[in-house]
Amino acid sequence: MRSMSNIATLSMLLLLGACAVSPDPAKGGFISGVSGLMSGGYEQRVATQSQELAQMRAQQIEADRQASQARALLAEREQSLVSLRSDVTKLDLSVKDIQARVARQRTMNVALSDRDRKLTSNLESAKARLASLQQKLRSSTATDDFEATKKEYLSLQASISALNDQLKGEGR
Repeated sequence: MRSMSNIATLSMLLLLGACAVSPDPAKGGFISGVSGLMSGGYEQRVATQSQELAQMRAQQIEADRQASQARALLAEREQSLVSLRSDVTKLDLSVKDIQARVARQRTMNVALSDRDRKLTSNLESAKARLASLQQKLRSSTATDDFEATKKEYLSLQASISALNDQLKGEGR
């Protein structure tokens, strides 16, 4: 009977053990542990998890490398942006300087144009006066009148010559 009772107990234990076997040592009991050790399931599980851990570490290293490259690229582009902004600022200043010079040149051109108009007007008046004096010299018979007119004519001729020189740019 004793052996029958031992067999019955052992059968019960085996039956209970078969129901409670789990490949996860955290979920199984004593029998699962013994079964896992005997079948090599634990070693297989450890090997699988070690491979997964190695793959995750390799992925982390690759992600770190890519993040480092992205940071370097970002720093390079930020430096390029700073350089471009500096160039734009310099160009803005250059444009403003050129605009100021253009405005000054226009003002000078207007002043010179006004001066040229005045000189041209004076020249035309002097030429008209000269033509009048030439006519007077041709028709004049009095010596005193002739000498005064001749003197005025020569003075007017010198003035015309000076006005012409100024218009040509010698007086600028």
